[in-house]
Amino acid sequence: MINEQKDPFLVRKTSLCSFGNCGTVDISAQQVLDGNGLKIIHKVRGGDYGGNTVNMAFRQMLFRLFSGPSLLKFKKEYPIDYMEMMRSFERTKIRPIKPEDKTVSTRISAPLLEISEEDSECNIHEIIESSQYAGQIRVKRDKLFINLALF
Repeated sequence: MINEQKDPFLVRKTSLCSFGNCGTVDISAQQVLDGNGLKIIHKVRGGDYGGNTVNMAFRQMLFRLFSGPSLLKFKKEYPIDYMEMMRSFERTKIRPIKPEDKTVSTRISAPLLEISEEDSECNIHEIIESSQYAGQIRVKRDKLFINLALF
């Protein structure tokens, strides 16, 4: 009897599994079936505020702001800078936000700004002011400040 309770793979035993990473927790439930199969009772699923949904919204914002061709050129010519910029955004997502905070900041890569300015023949401030994000984002040095109201 004691052995049966410690065996995690007993037939018809139900297990709750959780995985925590970067401020979120994924939970699923399975039941062990005859023949060592598993029946999924509750699937892991993300909501609208899950990591990938937020990442997609951020990439869409970059795509609209800097233009698709400029962003693709940046990703192709500076893949390490692109990955570092996206990692910075991941760190921004897990940083605690205080109630009085109005903006969040994340790193923006200088080569992306240069490519975008060259392609559009405008400086970054003109690009932002002529975009749908005017008044909601700003760039200072290597930081992109995003108004929390945008989310």
